[in-house]
Amino acid sequence: MLNTYSSLPENIRHYLLVHILRRSPMHALRLANSSILEALRVDVLSRLPVHITRRILLHLDHRSLCRASSVSRRWHQIIENDVVLWQTKVAEAGYIVTSEEYERYLLSRENSAIHYAQAYKTIYRRHYRMQLNWKYNRARRLQLAGYSDNVITCLQFDEDKIITGSDDTSVNIYDIKTGNLMRVLDGHEGGVWALQYVGNTLVTGSTDRTIRVWDIDTGRCRHIFRGHSSTVRCLTIVMPVETTPGHKEPQYPMIVSGSRDSTLRVWMLPNNDNAVALNRPRVHRPSILTMPLHFHLMRFHNPGLSADSDRDSMLAAMAESDDESVVHPSDNIYHVHELRGHRSSVRALAAHGNILASGSYDTTVRIWHLEAGQLRHVLIGHTQKVYSVVIDAKRNRCISGSMDSTVRIWNITTGQCEHLLGGHTILVGLLGISRNFLVSAAADQSLRVWSPDSGDCQHMLVGHEGPITSFQHDETKVVSGSDGGVKMWDIKTGKLLHNLVTDVAGVWRVAFDERRCVVAVKCPEDITRLEILDYGAD
Repeated sequence: MLNTYSSLPENIRHYLLVHILRRSPMHALRLANSSILEALRVDVLSRLPVHITRRILLHLDHRSLCRASSVSRRWHQIIENDVVLWQTKVAEAGYIVTSEEYERYLLSRENSAIHYAQAYKTIYRRHYRMQLNWKYNRARRLQLAGYSDNVITCLQFDEDKIITGSDDTSVNIYDIKTGNLMRVLDGHEGGVWALQYVGNTLVTGSTDRTIRVWDIDTGRCRHIFRGHSSTVRCLTIVMPVETTPGHKEPQYPMIVSGSRDSTLRVWMLPNNDNAVALNRPRVHRPSILTMPLHFHLMRFHNPGLSADSDRDSMLAAMAESDDESVVHPSDNIYHVHELRGHRSSVRALAAHGNILASGSYDTTVRIWHLEAGQLRHVLIGHTQKVYSVVIDAKRNRCISGSMDSTVRIWNITTGQCEHLLGGHTILVGLLGISRNFLVSAAADQSLRVWSPDSGDCQHMLVGHEGPITSFQHDETKVVSGSDGGVKMWDIKTGKLLHNLVTDVAGVWRVAFDERRCVVAVKCPEDITRLEILDYGAD
């Protein structure tokens, strides 16, 4: 009978099938239905080439991927074992794999794609949980004793340590996991008002008019740079960045310092990992005197560079000394430029590649070419002191905040003011720029979120009890400090999410990364302390 049915023309088979179904009882129709569904079921994902399957899965968010993974064992294997899929998801979310995570999850003797896929999925899950912990303010808190009644003027941290500078001349280094004080760097004779570190090299600026370069691991001061005649109020380390494909600027890592003496100075950043005390007085070393600056730069950062035996022996002899090197700028081969032009204190610096911006109490912003040491533009428009500058490299703009209560957005190429942002009623002392948001903070107790493209004000963040003393933001949140405590805001809606720290007399500094928020606060008893909020604690 079946053979006969198969031999019939297609239209006759269709006719017979329809009439058989019409004459069948309900239980037979149910059986037919389940058989038909099974016959029609096709696992498209499993049949496609791997690269096409991956392109489909990359369009799904993590929730959809989890649901798809439960459809069948085959789908589970495809999703769970695709290392490129989870690597891409980590990158798309902007998650940064820490050295701890690298050692814990990625360093393994099991060198297989499945292992790496599982590792990247674990890292993704870990960072996503951190996001949720931030959202719901679930953090492990650790309090560190600080500087008695001194002011913490500057702060930077990473996954291992916190480094703080104080107006009592000291620099403290803490273990971020335990809160233990690991090291105190003494040497400055005045308050430390600026610091920044890269790798193992820490640079500090002080009211004693000097800049010190420290080896963080040993706590040794490697170099003392002199030249400013007043307080070093701000400094920044400028690392080479790729400004055009295959081309980096500046050519070497640089330090820029700004002072109340109205000048900026540009220095080459010493490399502590290959520390050679190059900045001894040249007058005593005539063979060094004949060496051009670019040779020193290349020689220092490329130890394998060939040179004559006299120069090599001279450098070796100089390296044998453990003394701090203290020399005048004219005798210091690390000193590159002195930039003059401002007529009052240099209050703020920002740099990207060879673009350097300086804001001054003389009401102007100046744009310089870093390596050439040339002035490109004087940006005139503010009517009172300039307290803050940032560079928006993506849009080729410089942004400045002033005591005149305004924020100005300048075109770096033309020097023209493209937007004047009003709304604050007093000093705009702090600015921050990210990919999609410009944030300003003022002494009027408010912060404002702006569109960096149009200059439109998107949100006004109101709720603090005093002038905003410190803040930081990213693409999802703003964390700000003032008298009374620290608050976290949703940057997209402007809503207050949480009071992170309360019942304090003041907030000196706020900083956060993906996992932690570190706050320097003044307690009601006039004691300064550090608080660590860890949103990624296991």
